[in-house]
Order: sequence, then structure tokens, then C-alpha cells
Amino acid sequence: MTAATQQSSTKPARMRLVARLWTTAERQVAEVETRLKAIGDDPSALEREAKTLAIITRTVRDLVAIDAERKPAAKDKTKDVENGADPRSLDEFRASLAARLAELGGGGNNASLSRGA
Repeated sequence: MTAATQQSSTKPARMRLVARLWTTAERQVAEVETRLKAIGDDPSALEREAKTLAIITRTVRDLVAIDAERKPAAKDKTKDVENGADPRSLDEFRASLAARLAELGGGGNNASLSRGA
């Protein structure tokens, strides 16, 4: 098997893995939301959830970078979707996360989350 053949055969597997990681990140955010509703004002629990969100955010940033690397210059989104990719935007994810956190926290100051701070 040549290097080109091997690379082309692993590309769909890699794209499926990236799509699964997106799904996992979304599920974990939902789980954090559920826990945040239940913990109230426990500082250690809040810190633990903040750390979890930071890890998820880094993972999403890395997934966006992977998506950017594999997109062709023409950015043929139809082809990406056909291959099982789930095109996403880090800004969209941040905005969605900030909105969810605002709902959970009664609308506190979440503007820094949507700006990626």
C-alpha cells in the first residue's frame, strides 16, 4: 500500500472521528448545564465545572483547526457533508455556549464567553 493510498483510506475514518468528537463535546456541554442547575452556590463544584468547560473549549478550538486543515481551497461544503463531516464555527459554538450559560445563570455577565475571552 502506497502512502497516498493509505492516507486516502484513513481520511474518512478521521472525518468520522472528528464528527464523533463534536458530538461528544456537545453532549458534555449539556451534561455541564445539567450539573450547574443542581449545584447552586458550591464554589468547588462551580470551579470544577468551569475547568470542564475550559477543556471542552480547547477541544472545540482544536476541532475547528482540524476542520480548517482538511477543507479544500474551494471549500466544497457539499462534499464535506457527504463525507460525514459536520462543519462548525468556533464563534457559533461560543455564542451558543454563552446563551446556554446565560439561561442557567439568570443572564449574568457572559459577554466575555461569546468573545472567546
